[in-house]
Amino acid sequence: MMADFIPYAELTPEQKAMVDSTNRRDRCFAAINGYGFDKLIDNQDDWLVLTELAKQGYGLDRLLDHPVAEVRLSVARQGYALDKFINDEKAAVRYAVAQQGYGLDKLINDSSRIVRGAVACQGYGLDKLINDPDFHVRSCVARQGFGLDKLVEDPDPWVRQAVAEQGFGLEKLIDDPEPDVRRSVANQGYGLEKLVADPDADVRCAVAEQDYALDKLINDPYWEVRWEVALHGYGLDRLVDDESWTVRAAVAYSGYGLDKLATDPHGEVREAVDEALWDNDLTLEEWTAQNPDKCALPENRLHHKAPKQEKPERARSLEELAARGREKAEEHNRNLQGFLPKPEVRKR
Repeated sequence: MMADFIPYAELTPEQKAMVDSTNRRDRCFAAINGYGFDKLIDNQDDWLVLTELAKQGYGLDRLLDHPVAEVRLSVARQGYALDKFINDEKAAVRYAVAQQGYGLDKLINDSSRIVRGAVACQGYGLDKLINDPDFHVRSCVARQGFGLDKLVEDPDPWVRQAVAEQGFGLEKLIDDPEPDVRRSVANQGYGLEKLVADPDADVRCAVAEQDYALDKLINDPYWEVRWEVALHGYGLDRLVDDESWTVRAAVAYSGYGLDKLATDPHGEVREAVDEALWDNDLTLEEWTAQNPDKCALPENRLHHKAPKQEKPERARSLEELAARGREKAEEHNRNLQGFLPKPEVRKR
């Protein structure tokens, strides 16, 4: 949502101080909120602030020739001056033009695979782009559901993975030599009885995500698989003692064994306990009294269950806690996002 623009002369003293601040973060905040746009745009060296101004749709005619590509990119994303930006020297800017669906008949022949992939994502020229020499472009074609009977035989695994994501050719792709392809097959819920014994742990994780054969996967030698089992709330009374702290943290996020895990030697596990208690607005003592069936320590399981207080404004479901656990654990493996969309990188 774009901010309403407020000229510098009409700002409060506090707002003016933000515009005049030597701290770039303050000036960016001012731009986001539409404060003093007429003054902020005069500093053409302050490109981060100018980018925020462009995102608000202000001063686009003054920013379209800016030497910093990120500023021009923000202008192009507003759908402004696309006839100019289609010839921009930076692929990221031309990519933004393609995303607007402009000039696809020209951009289909762009030198950048990122741009040609964006053209494919618009559903344009698929009959040509299916033969593109770059795997990224062909995978974009597959994700449009075009030519799957041909692309299922593509030599590149990323393309075959995109085919599997469309639910096509699964009976063939289940035996693909690349684990990423077989994982996509499992994500479709196909052939789980076979894939549960797949030699690749990532594939077995995908099987666990389908809530299949958890009684077998709880004994998997790889912690990633057992972590997925824990997030599904299965076998928590066993997994509370798992050798992997990540699995024990997943148990805590699933709302089990907080009485025992509160003194876990690993800080991440104790933090998971704190978050689970905080989300339910309970102290450890209150949780123990109200959830004897979820306690891991024998002495606490003997307690009679006390009436649970209703706190809908803070309470979280088991599924939400598990989802939060998944998100927190995956933060360790998340890649930073840049301005340019990152095409798939081949595994070696």
